[in-house]
Amino acid sequence: MQARQLSPHTRRAYVDTVARFARHFGRSPATLGEEIHAYRVY
Repeated sequence: MQARQLSPHTRRAYVDTVARFARHFGRSPATLGEEIHAYRVY
């Protein structure tokens, strides 16, 4: 994110979103596949 020169606020927002995503499914986002679509619909 630093290489793309994203603002600190944007970086925080991305990290918070991934954290909520992981909590929703109770596991690491790296282990999810089709659940990504289910989350987006949710």
